[in-house]
Amino acid sequence: MIPVFTSEQMRQCDASAIEHYGIPGIALMENASMGAVEYLGECVPRIMNMHFLILCGAGNNGGDGFGMARHILNRGGHVTVLKTKADEEISGDAALNLSILRKMEGNTPLRISDATTIDEVRSRLEERPDIVIDALLGTGLDSDVRGITAEIIDAVNTYELPVFAVDIPSGIHADNGRVLGSAMKCLWTATMGGIKRGLLLGEGREYAGDVRTIDIGTPLEAIFNASGNTYLIDESEIYPLLPTRSLTTHKYEAGTVFAIAGSPGLTGAAVMACNAALRSGAGIVKLGAPKGIHDILEIKLTEVMTVPLDETLMHTLSCEAMDEVLEQLEAAKAGILGPGLGRIHETMEFTPRIIPQSPVPLVVDADALFALAENCDCLSNATQPMVLTPHYGEFRRLLGITKEELLEDPVGLAREFAGKHGVTLVLKGAPTLVASSDGDVVINSTGNPGMATAGSGDVLTGMIAGLIAQGVEPEDAAILGVYMHGRAGDLAGKQKGELSLTAGDILDHIPAAFQEVQ
Repeated sequence: MIPVFTSEQMRQCDASAIEHYGIPGIALMENASMGAVEYLGECVPRIMNMHFLILCGAGNNGGDGFGMARHILNRGGHVTVLKTKADEEISGDAALNLSILRKMEGNTPLRISDATTIDEVRSRLEERPDIVIDALLGTGLDSDVRGITAEIIDAVNTYELPVFAVDIPSGIHADNGRVLGSAMKCLWTATMGGIKRGLLLGEGREYAGDVRTIDIGTPLEAIFNASGNTYLIDESEIYPLLPTRSLTTHKYEAGTVFAIAGSPGLTGAAVMACNAALRSGAGIVKLGAPKGIHDILEIKLTEVMTVPLDETLMHTLSCEAMDEVLEQLEAAKAGILGPGLGRIHETMEFTPRIIPQSPVPLVVDADALFALAENCDCLSNATQPMVLTPHYGEFRRLLGITKEELLEDPVGLAREFAGKHGVTLVLKGAPTLVASSDGDVVINSTGNPGMATAGSGDVLTGMIAGLIAQGVEPEDAAILGVYMHGRAGDLAGKQKGELSLTAGDILDHIPAAFQEVQ
């Protein structure tokens, strides 16, 4: 897994490199600027004779920009540097890089000036530089951008020039990806030492463009000590999680999934989840659903066995079905609870009753999550692992918080909930997070906006349950399921286009997704 950092964790990492290992700060800055220019060279057709406008703040981010200017000049590029502070207001390693750059004036295609007014900035933008390099603000920003810096960001965005960010797009919160007033819209971001949460979450994901982590020479021990148990899924870690089969495996050994799902008007959710469990390798899938919708499910499902269950007057699941459900779960290796289950009061009472009694791990989704909102305490009484798969709206309801509160720290809140209730939490979004009860949070690296479509979550629920049934540990099944779900969505998006993507398309591409990683 690839470590992911908050701004404070990254600061501690840098401090460890300097204070404990004795690496001079200017050496880290030099590695950062050299690595960023190497990446820049991959992003553009050439550096020689191209015109680069480098916008520099007064801190270390600006120092990286001054260093990049020197290396771009050494490669034959033309450079204009605009800085938001006078020379005497810039200190430390950034001042050293600026002083070196000053000595190169007159002998190279270099201009350095102060961005004291927005008119000065606009005049440089009017020259239509080939690339704008954003080295204005770093990861320490925690309040709205103001003054000349905000004006510069807005002006650059208006001109729609290609922008290359140093460490993080200026104006993006490094911990949650939120835009702080104004933020630079970038095509590329060279992030230093380790990837920041804000580049993966919220608006930061869109503003950052393509992201490359630059090795600045920090010892690996310092990096992993500072990372704080948050990781990005690395494709190389997926293959070992895949279930395996011997030549003599039969369907019972491949595992049985029993799904408790469906109600009038919501049979599609149950069908999607069950078919996804099959496509993910489960040997047998059974669907327990209210008697009143049994006939339609018999028509819609060919390879899934159906079990008619006691129902309410509204043809939703009745608590009278408890004994039959428990008997079916005893013969299974994993269960699904919730897709299309309905929100009739008696049906909602079923969820907090079944969770403590289930003899197998359950993947809990949709209407079962709605029922849990006032009954989360039942999770602590579960004797089997529980995997909860809420989207942001469902998770807000579980926590009783606002959208703004959740967006402020989705990683921390997911970690806290999973630890408090002893569950694996799959927080569905862009990107999806998997939080385990031991404190680890894994951020998914697959998926696309086209997957924001009805039924997509039901497919994910079925995939996770299908993997658990084959013997994959629930936490690993959640990570694997999320990754493969996104990968199937990516394959479907390439074939169908993101605009026209449906949950059925994701389902259809599950086999190809598994084939790619096997």
